Amino acid sequence: MASAWYAQHRRLKTGERFGALDRHLLIPEPFPMALYFPDTFTTVTEEDIDRLQLPQWDQTVLWLNATNEFARNPADGFFEHVPESILSAARRLEEGKTAGRPMVLMHVLDDAAYNHKRNWRRADALAVARALEKEGCEVSLLNPEQGKFVGGYQDMMAKMLAADAFIGGDTGPSHLFAQLCPDKPQVAVYPDMTEDQANYRQLQEAQALPLPWNSLPKKRKLAHITLVCARATTWSGFWIKQRKYQRFYPADVLRALLPQLKPGR
Repeated sequence: MASAWYAQHRRLKTGERFGALDRHLLIPEPFPMALYFPDTFTTVTEEDIDRLQLPQWDQTVLWLNATNEFARNPADGFFEHVPESILSAARRLEEGKTAGRPMVLMHVLDDAAYNHKRNWRRADALAVARALEKEGCEVSLLNPEQGKFVGGYQDMMAKMLAADAFIGGDTGPSHLFAQLCPDKPQVAVYPDMTEDQANYRQLQEAQALPLPWNSLPKKRKLAHITLVCARATTWSGFWIKQRKYQRFYPADVLRALLPQLKPGR
């Protein structure tokens, strides 16, 4: 989605359009850019690229360049087309909401396949859900169980359109919500990025870019909470074992989100 934001931003400035190849090996379900962003993307194949000798846009380190471009021109991205099937599903979900109780959608990031420092403790997320419910909100989880989403992309998008706010981590649903619902409250619970920023500092300096690498969604109204490293100590026979994990505090999430939720929304 960072690539979608970056390409859309460039198209609005220059009038250029782009082709995109979906080569994500870990996610089998396609996400057709030309369907959701028809003004920015067109459908191409690798044969088209070779036959037409299309120039390639080298984005180098995408998050580094997108972060600095967003700082220069902090414009929210947006979906250029949403299929009627998604809109009608969202309307049905809206009709099922309880009046006066904001619906908060949450993606519990406890199943990151790589870069495990992004992972939350599910217990922390469930504590947030309970606290929000006490404050009069309804809470819906995209993944009620670890690694198990309910439905595909279009189901997810319908839930996002029907929701009043979103809580997510350093992964796809957070970026999808940011671009699909740029005007809705959103909390991003992310790992510390110091190590990643150090890895790209040499490239940042070579390109004379003022801001370091940053993988947060490119959205103006975004609340950001940083995961903290904690340790768990357990006994195993005569041995003491220590385990590191990432956690956050429900009170921080509520402080970031509740002021943005209008009463009776």
